Amino acid sequence: MSALYTTSSFAHDDIAIVYYSIVLTTITVLVAILIGVIQILSLIQHVLEPTGHFWDGVEKVSERYDILGASIAGLFVVTGIVAYLMYTPICEIIDQKRLLIQGAVSVSSGKDAIVAPVDTPGGANTTTRVYPIQGEIGVGENGGERAEEIC
Repeated sequence: MSALYTTSSFAHDDIAIVYYSIVLTTITVLVAILIGVIQILSLIQHVLEPTGHFWDGVEKVSERYDILGASIAGLFVVTGIVAYLMYTPICEIIDQKRLLIQGAVSVSSGKDAIVAPVDTPGGANTTTRVYPIQGEIGVGENGGERAEEIC
């Protein structure tokens, strides 16, 4: 993930950095909770020596930390790939909500207009290009403009 933060396409995109930080932090916390629960259950099993199918499963898991570790590494890889694939749709949803909040942008000429989001701290590189609809300037289906995300 740290290599992702330093690439030229994401280094200046504050939304991407926050998004991947949230994903990485969430998966790290979930893995830490899972390992902690397994450790506590193993401790309870060794001290109290309970019996049953549940405790047999706890014993098998606590004996196979190599498989658990490989599964966790695989989980990080799969989560990273899914997060990468989901970034563009999430970015589009964020930009659509920004346009709804900002209201309709009226374009008085036939040229393209660049609309910078108002609420981007740190000057995030998430500008939206607005094109007037062919034949009509400033009037059309969704307020007259077609928005395209430049992430």
